[in-house]
Amino acid sequence: RLKGKRRQVYRMSDYFFFSSRRRHTRFLPVSWARRCVQETGIDPARLSMKEHLLEFIKGPCSPMIIIPGHQGTQLRAEIDCETLQKNRPDIFSACGWGTCGWSLFRKRPHQEYTIWIPDILSPLNLFSIEKKSSVCLGFLNELKTEKLPNGEIKAVTPPGVKVSWYGNTKETKSQSECGLKSIYNMLPLAFYQVASSKAFFDIEDKLKQLG
Repeated sequence: RLKGKRRQVYRMSDYFFFSSRRRHTRFLPVSWARRCVQETGIDPARLSMKEHLLEFIKGPCSPMIIIPGHQGTQLRAEIDCETLQKNRPDIFSACGWGTCGWSLFRKRPHQEYTIWIPDILSPLNLFSIEKKSSVCLGFLNELKTEKLPNGEIKAVTPPGVKVSWYGNTKETKSQSECGLKSIYNMLPLAFYQVASSKAFFDIEDKLKQLG
């Protein structure tokens, strides 16, 4: 709902806030928006998520929310090798993996893979003519749902596979650019992007130019 000109959003783990009331504005992922609350004189660590949001609204930051679609977000899969091998040997085998330990002859999975859009040299490569690449990609993108006791529908990934956005995993946190890196330059090519793969690049660039 709206209160004045401010929108109250109670589920906020995937949103980004753009501070426009400061002289120097910046993008802030929600978990880093504590500064906007601390400037009200309240310790955010003592607040619930709802209280944190309400205090954020009272503070000096104006939110701008960016909600890209599935194809407009770089997605990463974190692999728990032992769990995946035990529970989904079909996925393990389809991706060409044979062990979770060291082996001279059998491959083991990396801890993380980009699953949208996959790197050219990964076992999920979209540009490969090998059938196993598309099968592996399909398996890791497998999405099923389950109904919770409260009636809500929850999306679930295969056991041993955790999907998140680029910048929210162990290997990508240092390159997240406050979450922006996940929503532009989608092709896994360092020096080439088409208009559609640039996604939010132009918006991000313009906002950075504004400060």
